[in-house]
Formats: sequence, structure tokens, C-alpha cells
Amino acid sequence: PGSHTPEAFYLDDLYIGEADLPTGLAETSRNEGLLLLPNPARDRVRIQRANAQGAATLDVLDASGRLLRQLPFPSGVLQLELNDLPTGVLLLAVTDEQGRRVARVVVER
Repeated sequence: PGSHTPEAFYLDDLYIGEADLPTGLAETSRNEGLLLLPNPARDRVRIQRANAQGAATLDVLDASGRLLRQLPFPSGVLQLELNDLPTGVLLLAVTDEQGRRVARVVVER
């Protein structure tokens, strides 16, 4: 019952493009060569660098890229205490002579 009148919309000069959105980390960041156990973690996380040669630096960042802590990473394995860090996703960025590698860890309480 009743009637239906179809409607049509036309667009002219439509533009679809790309935009760069900052993430707080360099686009070249990657997590190859980093092992985090356990993940998710509660009190501490063990970070292991594959093919570790020489000293490195560990940056702990929140999900927006804000630096929370910076630590020396002198060998291939480091235990990171999480008790004073916020819950949620944290980014662990390791910088050494091989470059910068970033991995995510989920902190639960």
C-alpha cells in the first residue's frame, strides 16, 4: 500500500586521498628480533633481543608515544618491572646498532 518515490544523489568533484597520521613512533619501527614473555604481563616482562651485539637502550612508551621510562639494555635479556607502569598497551622500543625495534606488551593487573 502507498507509493515509493526513489531518490538519487549525485556527487561532483569527489576527492579521496591519503593523509599521514602521527603515531608517536617512526614508521620504520618494527618488532623483528624482540621476544616478550609473558604477554600479557602483570608484574614483569622478560625482553630478549635476538642477535644482540653490544649495548642498547630501552624506551618504554605509552600508547600515544609518550616516554615513560628509559633504561640501558646492556645484554641480550632484560627483566622489566611493570609495577609502577600503567595498565594497558605499552610500547617497548629497543635501539641498538641494528636500528630501532618496537614491540607491544599488554599490562594487566
